[in-house]
Amino acid sequence: MFYAFSSSLVNSLASPLIHSSLIIIICLIVMKVLNKESSVCKMLIGVSFCWLTFCAMPYTSTLLIHHLDHHYPTIDFDDKRWQSADAIVVLACSFYDDDALPLTSRWHDCAIKRNLQAVLMYQEKAMPIFLSGGSVKESDYTHAQFNLQFFKQMNVPEKDITLSERGYNTATESEALAPLLKGKTIALVTSASHQTRAVEYFKRKNLNVIPIPVEHLSRYEREFTLGLPSANNLYRSERAIHEYLGILAQNIFS
Repeated sequence: MFYAFSSSLVNSLASPLIHSSLIIIICLIVMKVLNKESSVCKMLIGVSFCWLTFCAMPYTSTLLIHHLDHHYPTIDFDDKRWQSADAIVVLACSFYDDDALPLTSRWHDCAIKRNLQAVLMYQEKAMPIFLSGGSVKESDYTHAQFNLQFFKQMNVPEKDITLSERGYNTATESEALAPLLKGKTIALVTSASHQTRAVEYFKRKNLNVIPIPVEHLSRYEREFTLGLPSANNLYRSERAIHEYLGILAQNIFS
């Protein structure tokens, strides 16, 4: 329970908009309570505004995510490098359990790209597929069950799909999958920025991993670009900060 709460808190604080605003508000409250200006608070407010601007700009947000996005080489569905694997593993991402939405709108962008990549890989070379992810509060489905619908819709035989319906993050998903994958080499499909941390979790379970990064948020070639701050850039920065905090926690607490 505590781990889930702390994980949720870190997820929220990873947003530059949240943690920058929080620092500014705290500093303003401190100066109000003390009824005087504080050079430290002024400095923190200035730094927070600069950091928020940095995270909201197109080029600088790309700098934050680029190393994570391209840490592993791109391996597409028709690439021979993954075909020595014994199984395809697809990590869970968000979904919307809403029948009023069209089929393609019921999965978050990260989920639909992971699932589609795995389907295309299966069509190139059929092998067992493992879908992970436990229950969600606002749904009767687990992540694994909901993703199964996608694969069935894409005509992947259910007999070739194994569901691992435990886990609410990569650490617990890898824990649940490890006994099912013992001795196997897996083609691990997850978001590019998440691969560094995900691969490490599975390697610690003594599994051979072939990373299959998808959902890249930056191009391979970095080019300096001018542009205005945007919510899209903030999201890219948030994803990078979230992963760096996750890698830090993985190294400290695992």
